[in-house]
Amino acid sequence: DVGKARADLVQAGLLSNPFLGVSARLPSGGGLVNLEAGLAQNIAELWQLPDRKRAAQHSLDRAILDLARRAAQLAADTQAAYYGAVGAAQQFVIDEENLAVARELLDLAKTRQQAGAANELDVNLSRGQVLEAELNAVSARLSASDARRVLATLMGLTFDADRLGLLDALPGWRALPVDAEGLVALARERRLDVRAARREVLAAEARVNLERRSVFPLVEVGVKLE
Repeated sequence: DVGKARADLVQAGLLSNPFLGVSARLPSGGGLVNLEAGLAQNIAELWQLPDRKRAAQHSLDRAILDLARRAAQLAADTQAAYYGAVGAAQQFVIDEENLAVARELLDLAKTRQQAGAANELDVNLSRGQVLEAELNAVSARLSASDARRVLATLMGLTFDADRLGLLDALPGWRALPVDAEGLVALARERRLDVRAARREVLAAEARVNLERRSVFPLVEVGVKLE
């Protein structure tokens, strides 16, 4: 119904309430009091409604697209952080294995020295390799812990990040064809930030049209009774 539709528009802030005025005039020469009542509605808002609705809809679409972009970015960052944590964990395993090999070489150098087949220089060189391998292992362990903490933060986890299980391995390497023009066209079509920017432009155009239609901000119609 018209009355219900108008009430909905008033509640949504797209249409103002009508103006009701009542006045009483006392004649100076005597006689009855002259009562005057008027009911007026600003109809200028009626032709502004389409632009108001378009601007509001485009602004809502832009907000939704921006929220979706943030969610997609969070998912991409989380995936990258996961693969970074997996890579750091694998690097720590490799450095631990290198450290074990370096220690075995040091023991072998000491055995050869005792047998007279190696000198102190050979033992010191092997000891230096062990120290370097230990440093690499400690650095890899810290890097793996940092990568897990970054992943836990992105996932919103509150427990100890070192308890986070990494089940999926790193994906295999594969070469992908690179088409610069195709990538640009795909980005223009599907990138959420680009689509949100388009909605913002459309909302701005609707607001410009609204300002143009607001050249007469007050046009009232109504009834008057005396």
